[in-house]
Amino acid sequence: MFEDEADAIRRSNATEHGLSAAVFSRDDFRARRVGQALRVGHVWLNTWGLGTQLMAGDPVKQSGYGSTAGAAAVQAYQHVKRYGTTQPRH
Repeated sequence: MFEDEADAIRRSNATEHGLSAAVFSRDDFRARRVGQALRVGHVWLNTWGLGTQLMAGDPVKQSGYGSTAGAAAVQAYQHVKRYGTTQPRH
């Protein structure tokens, strides 16, 4: 357990991993404040694991591949080409 909010943040940030965190609190402002202070790629507030594949953000510290293995990586290698023409579509 932890002594207070600052101790919880310090303990979390002292780990070598930073993939994700879940913050549970009755106070939404406090939960957001703590979430912003955590050095992790994903933060869930009062839940855990929702929309993992769709969430933007990279793991930090020694956690995973980050942007090199997710949807952001695929988009980085794609090139969108747009065409303009006055010709009708066939």
